[in-house]
Amino acid sequence: MKLRVLFRLFAMFALAVTAPLAFGQGNPVHLTLERDGGALHPGEATKIRVKAVIDAPYHIYSTVQLPDPAPLATTIAADDASETGLLSISGKPGESAPKSKFDKGFNKDVGIHEGSGTFEAALAVAPTAGVGTLSGTISVRSQACDDRGCLPPKTIRLPITVPIEAGEVRAGSSPDDVQKQLATASAIGAGQSGNQQDWLPFLATAFVAGLVTLLTPCVFPLIPVTLAFFTKLATQDAKASGPAPSILKYSLLYALGIVTCFTGLGVVLSVLSGGTAARDFAINPWVNLVFTGLFIVFGLALLEVTEIRLPSKIQQLSASRNGSTLGILGMGLTFVVSAFTCTAPIVGSLLVLAANATGAAAFVKPIIGMLVFSTALALPFVLLSLFPGLLARLPKSGAWLTTLKGAMGFLELAAALKFLSTADIYWNWQLLTRPAYLAITSLVLIAGGLWLLGLLNVGFNTPSGKVTKSRGAWAALFIAAGLYCLYGVSGRPVVRFIGQFLPPPPKSVTDITFLPTLAAGQSVAKATGQLIFVDITGHTCTNCRDVELNVMPEPEVKPFLEKMVRVRLFTDQGESATSDVAAANTKYQLDTFKDATLPRYAVLDATGKVLGTTDYTTAKDATAFGKWLADVTK
Repeated sequence: MKLRVLFRLFAMFALAVTAPLAFGQGNPVHLTLERDGGALHPGEATKIRVKAVIDAPYHIYSTVQLPDPAPLATTIAADDASETGLLSISGKPGESAPKSKFDKGFNKDVGIHEGSGTFEAALAVAPTAGVGTLSGTISVRSQACDDRGCLPPKTIRLPITVPIEAGEVRAGSSPDDVQKQLATASAIGAGQSGNQQDWLPFLATAFVAGLVTLLTPCVFPLIPVTLAFFTKLATQDAKASGPAPSILKYSLLYALGIVTCFTGLGVVLSVLSGGTAARDFAINPWVNLVFTGLFIVFGLALLEVTEIRLPSKIQQLSASRNGSTLGILGMGLTFVVSAFTCTAPIVGSLLVLAANATGAAAFVKPIIGMLVFSTALALPFVLLSLFPGLLARLPKSGAWLTTLKGAMGFLELAAALKFLSTADIYWNWQLLTRPAYLAITSLVLIAGGLWLLGLLNVGFNTPSGKVTKSRGAWAALFIAAGLYCLYGVSGRPVVRFIGQFLPPPPKSVTDITFLPTLAAGQSVAKATGQLIFVDITGHTCTNCRDVELNVMPEPEVKPFLEKMVRVRLFTDQGESATSDVAAANTKYQLDTFKDATLPRYAVLDATGKVLGTTDYTTAKDATAFGKWLADVTK
């Protein structure tokens, strides 16, 4: 018994000793206060300066309050000892330049102060203040955070005294005058982070698409012919005016014509599908049926089963082939027209990718995509005009070009299924199920392999003769991919990259359940005291499906989800949402997060207050997603 009493006394003593230390560690922000000038007249203001020293590794946030969800901005307030409102802070405070940092918890750039920071404010004295000494406090409220999480917000009160003497408000001493002298408040973090739209993969795809287009039989033979024509023009100029000029001038004009034409297509798409309308455009079932038809036509055109031709009037507009500036620009248009059969499928696919952008990116993505694509397509004409010796090293045109075009045709036919699947999901037909999708894709790919081997006649240019090593290798790759899809028909798991493009699996496959409305989630959360995990998704969203199937079940993520009330909000019509429900969920996302990107994930308290939000850039990796959940649910 005596030992137990002694142990309790020791524990109480240890707590008394360590508590102040723990409190000190929990308050890593140290403030000092300075004031400019001497006595003030009633109605005047003076500049105050709060200097903050922040212990590592903590930081505090800027004075600029960002739209929710956002961290707690640092605030400065004032009051006099009698609490009669004789002291106040006039206008917005200023601050030393904060550092910009991307905050995963809020999925945006925020302004922070680490190490030290200085805040300024205009301290105003009420016109009713009497002569004497006015005592009060300056209250600074901030939240200290590090990479692991945040401490509770703290308010530090600093005492201040202001001598008041009789007199009129002097020039330069009014609250407005002092306010103008403050450091300009920063706007860092006012927008969303630019990495949400996955620009790098898209731009790389656009550039590679331009290079691949160069290898098609509609384009590749035009390279030496066009450069030979430019050389002829340069020789004619030399006979008329002296030394032969470089053909670079003609090549640059020609390239400009190509770039202008394709970038114009991007401008048209950005006007038609810009802003938040882009997502509606991408999930519209009628639009997806049109794309299904277009991709089938594109695929058959590449296989030369059918032919795509522009109207004759457009072809006539591009017929100018003289050596003038307008003539060379017109030749660039001629190139686009003459290569239309091969470029249309690739350009169409790229523009469809761009149409899935949201927010501000929806306006610029089609334009930048076409600019990058056309630059890659026009690049050889400029490079070969600078280094004409490389022209002799180009491989000769031949059957390999037609074979490449036909192989691309089978890929276009396989891609058409994705758009048909989107319409099927939207209308809840359940015709193109996951097994059916894999089976049809398997047939198309195996057919492509047999076509490459010359065993299946499709179109007018089925490969014939002895199978070369390269053709045999590509045929084997097509057949192997087809057999792999066939392997997944019975429900066997397929690789993550393929799985995210497939229709969703039966509900029995996943054991993580979700409530269908936020109201239902809040009701349960209020009764249980749990937080709410909100998954804003879409029936046709491939990235959403990727996270749901490949990230949420992982041990780094699933335990956190199981501790919360889970709500899934669909923003498009389908099996789990009517059009009215989808519209309401879309409005909630736009009003709450000021963003239409899918997927969107958030953690809320029972009242609906957003504690943190993120998107696919974090959620696609189980480790990163788990860390985000751990930080935001502390």
